[in-house]
Formats: sequence, C-alpha cells, structure tokens
Amino acid sequence: MSSMTLMEKAKGLMGKKAAVAGALVVMPLAMASVASADIVIPEDGDGPGDGGPGDVPTEVVSKFSVTSAGAFEVLSGFEVSTPINSSLGHSALGASGEGLKIIGTAVPQAWKVPEGEMVVRSSGTFDDVLTTNDFLAFAGHFDITIPTGDSVSASMHFYMSDVPFLDAVVGGQPDGFSDLSLSDPNLGLLEVGSPTVVDDEETHYFEFNHTADITGGSTTSWAAGTYWQVEIMVNWTHLGSSSDRLTLNIPDDSIDFGVNGIPAVPEPASLMMLGVAGLLLGARRRK
Repeated sequence: MSSMTLMEKAKGLMGKKAAVAGALVVMPLAMASVASADIVIPEDGDGPGDGGPGDVPTEVVSKFSVTSAGAFEVLSGFEVSTPINSSLGHSALGASGEGLKIIGTAVPQAWKVPEGEMVVRSSGTFDDVLTTNDFLAFAGHFDITIPTGDSVSASMHFYMSDVPFLDAVVGGQPDGFSDLSLSDPNLGLLEVGSPTVVDDEETHYFEFNHTADITGGSTTSWAAGTYWQVEIMVNWTHLGSSSDRLTLNIPDDSIDFGVNGIPAVPEPASLMMLGVAGLLLGARRRK
C-alpha cells in the first residue's frame, strides 16, 4: 500500500479543488494541533487506521511523565514548607512526545511567604533511554508582577537523577547517590528589558535559552524511568502589607524542554493547511 504525507495530499488536492476552497471551514486549531506535518496517512481504505473519515488522531503522550507540580514557601534552610495557591499545566511536544511544555500561575500573598522565598516546581520521570551522548534543551520565558517599590529576582534550574528527589528540600537533591546529572542545571535565566509599570504594580520579564549535557560517573546509559525536576526559585522583598500579592505567570508559549533539542511546534499557517487538508481528503472520499 503506497503512502504519502498529509501535507502532500493537501497540496495536490487543493489544486484540483480550488473551486471548493472558498466554501471550506478550517478545523479548530485544538484539533489540528494533534496532527503533525510528518504524520503519514495511508491511501484510502476501509479498515481502521487507514486515514478514512472515521479515524480519530491519537493524542500524543509526553515521554516526560509528570508526577507532582505546585508552588511552596521555602524556609531559610532550603526546606519546602507551606503550599502556595498555584495552577500548573503540562502538555506533550513533538510527534513522539519527546518534549514537554509547562504553563500556569502561582499567586502568593506576602503573609504566605514571610521570608520572601518560594519555589514553583514540576517533577516526574523520563520514560525513555538516556545516554551520555544526549543533552537537554530548554527555552522560554515567564513574568512576575509585584507591587511597585518591592523587588524580585528569580532563577531557574533543571535536575536529573537515577534515584528520586527529596520533596522536602529545594535544589534537586536526590534521595541517595545518583550517577546521572546535568553538566549545568542552572538555566542561565535573564531578566530582560525594564519592568512595565501599570498603576501601583510592576511586571518583570525573564527568559532563558539553554542546553546541558547528560553526565554520569561510571554509567553511560540509563533505562527508562529516570527522574527529572524543574524549579523556579523566586526571592521577593515585600515592603507593604501582608496582603500584598505576587503573581508569577508562565504564558502559553511558556517553558519548553526536550531531549536533544526542543520539538518544533507547527506555525499557525501550517496548522491551517493541515485543517484544510483533512477537509479536502474527507470531501474526496465522499464523492
């Protein structure tokens, strides 16, 4: 059975169906985002998985499984303490789930972090093989809004281990000896530009683009199930009342990471083409 990519079919059919194009309604991006330009669609057939009109795209599952996520007060001894109001989301990147995206918010009031330190953390396992030839890539940005006159700084770190991390402390400390780590867990976070001031609040912007090698002592490869942890450490000096509020925002285009590079996300124009392709293929089958 011959095969061709969805994008190739779309281009061929659009030439033949130009008169129909004006009447097409593009499928929602939420549906199109499941597809990928290099997904192979078999020629027409009647069985499941043959690209017929009854087939439904399969949701991609990230190889970075998430087991816990949240925000917490940090005490002076680097101990994780009181939970902080937060909402964090995670989604797969890449056709095979080789990357992960993090979005969300954390909104503590000053009385929740009296010593001014907090951590926003996601943890889990990497469900594929790793070797010392691999590297981790990270890119993204987030912003922090505080009352005018307060000050804030932030750092971001990514850790890997072949044993679980200690949940009660920050800093990616494993529960025992680990022969797996990253050459540089500090993601080189930079505050960019000047804060934006609106009324009595100011917003600070942070971004990063970083790679770090997988390293090991006597070990050169690790089976699926190794552990990862990403932490945003925030130091907030609040000068006002205990009801003052800090808002850490990780937007939709957010924090992305992956093994040996960050998987590309289709551009909106490509997603539109994929939507048109699906409709044209369905139209041809109905004739």
